[in-house]
Amino acid sequence: MDEIKALATWIDNAPDVDALCFPIANLIGRLIAERRNTLDSWERQWFTRALAGLCSNYRSNGNSTEWLRIVLVSLETALVPQELRSERKTDSSNMGAMTTAQLLVTVRALGCTVNGSEGQQLRSTASMPA
Repeated sequence: MDEIKALATWIDNAPDVDALCFPIANLIGRLIAERRNTLDSWERQWFTRALAGLCSNYRSNGNSTEWLRIVLVSLETALVPQELRSERKTDSSNMGAMTTAQLLVTVRALGCTVNGSEGQQLRSTASMPA
């Protein structure tokens, strides 16, 4: 996906790592919302991993791009077409058990947008370069 590639490039060039978190979280929210009625266990698992990585980035005070890179890899994996998925990449945890509503609540808790509605906490005016 072009947006994920653009964010990866932005990570390489961004002096302010914190400015990257909100565009990534907003992308996660949009991708989940667009698929809200069709998310399968694979997608929920990898979106959950992406959100967990983003939360880990916040907990680490955002001073590294490591977690953000993990988030982008998780997003790319979530979007792999069914016919190209390797079932060996799934795990036996409950990560795929989160509902779409729970995933969107997590995105909102991070203060990001879902279908244009603003989150309740942190907000950023940072925008991704074209």
